[in-house]
Amino acid sequence: MKQIVFFFLAWIVTANVAVSKNIPVAGNWLLTKMATKGGEVREAYMPVSFNKNGDFELMGTKIGTWKPGANAKTVAIASQMFKVANGDNKVLKLTADELILENAGNKMFFKRMDEEKIQKENKESGLLGSWKVKTDDPDGVTIFTFNAPDEFSYVKKEPGVTTSGSGTWIFDPEGPSLILVARIEDLEKKYEVASKTADGFTLKSNGKTLQLHKAKTVHKIEHLTFKPDDFYDSDGNFKYEEEEGKLPWKETWAMVKYLQTVHQLTYKYSALVKGTNTFQDKTLTAGVHADENDGKACIDFIFYGYDKNHLPEDTQLPPNCVSPSNNYNRLWPEKESDYRVAGKEQITTPAGTFACTVIESVGNSDQRYKMWMIDDKPGIYAKIIEENPDESFGYYHVFELLKID
Repeated sequence: MKQIVFFFLAWIVTANVAVSKNIPVAGNWLLTKMATKGGEVREAYMPVSFNKNGDFELMGTKIGTWKPGANAKTVAIASQMFKVANGDNKVLKLTADELILENAGNKMFFKRMDEEKIQKENKESGLLGSWKVKTDDPDGVTIFTFNAPDEFSYVKKEPGVTTSGSGTWIFDPEGPSLILVARIEDLEKKYEVASKTADGFTLKSNGKTLQLHKAKTVHKIEHLTFKPDDFYDSDGNFKYEEEEGKLPWKETWAMVKYLQTVHQLTYKYSALVKGTNTFQDKTLTAGVHADENDGKACIDFIFYGYDKNHLPEDTQLPPNCVSPSNNYNRLWPEKESDYRVAGKEQITTPAGTFACTVIESVGNSDQRYKMWMIDDKPGIYAKIIEENPDESFGYYHVFELLKID
């Protein structure tokens, strides 16, 4: 662990310092403030334990040893990782709820942590669950998840990068206030709970405001458990060569003829935010062009998660056309891959209720797909699930048909 350096603001200590011989230092404390003799101060919300066996812990990690001094006037701490407290610390105040230590003119302020009280107040806070931070960035999402009894997780997803962390949370109904304890500098602080409803709450700290609203799981997460190996026998031969006859879209000319009546397809694209059960949603539009005279149909390939209105910089939509002379991909307008027919199913999306043929498919790098072909609308999928279970680079995406124009 890196050496922890604190910067401080001025702090005034009353002349009548309370020190009780009958109250033990041993136990769990929350370090809330540290102040230097030079007049600098910083809030620092970190759990500290003075264990009865002599271990000194910071955020659950042993970083030294400690022992009480004579007559409850000093606490000796030996820690090279927490140098501000290394050596003999004078006890300026010790009550059932508060401890103030001084070392070389620097003061440390602790609040006793009552685990049962914290867990009870957290449970009754109304904050349990996942919450999205309101943002003006359509491509970014930040999610907090507060779990019982006192753990929280944090995920911030931006284009090309995802950061995450976890820690401890403490709700105080008297403020009301929320303390986040984590190894994340921007989060580790005390927030005023400025407003709170069943659907959202507002946090304020040092002039900054966070607005959070309840994150709802709009999709049932249906993990795709089949694997690429399931499609091949022990000799490496593909097992589903005869599945083409079960597909509802058999003739390309019929597909072109039908798609002449369609100009545009609108889908809701939902990407599961890793480490949560919450999705980041986007509406995508696929332009459709078909001409029976040309014998060709084209549909914008939006299944990378963007359309003409949401193109990443220096990116173009790839060509995505089909014709009787170019009819090698039976899963068009999706990508070509090994597939099998899983059965028939009627599903309902915002675009309507459709009789579908369900396809299971596998691609490279353990990519897996489940697709609902609308039987009487060749070229149009009612729903697609894409999943890659890779621990580092995995994803879970859902495309759901919103409208046919």
